[in-house]
Amino acid sequence: MLVKTVIILDTDDLKGVKNTKKIVDHIYNEYILPRHMSTITLNKFKFIKIIKQFAREIKKEQRRKHPQDIESILFCKYYADEVWKEIQIEKE
Repeated sequence: MLVKTVIILDTDDLKGVKNTKKIVDHIYNEYILPRHMSTITLNKFKFIKIIKQFAREIKKEQRRKHPQDIESILFCKYYADEVWKEIQIEKE
């Protein structure tokens, strides 16, 4: 559903400006935010399994001839991206 809205704002009407903000916030929260947001629920057991798997990945990387910097943000990001994909697939 596509809705186009035109808001005319009278800056001399302070109450009207406040109400306009409420309307825009409502529209954003109801129609825009849900499209761009994904929520994943994670229990403690699942979190521990993720950390355990990450430790395995670190050990595997350390055994490689030319390991990546396992303390780098990039290494952690790659692993987090993989976990995120798995959790989203499980969610569907």
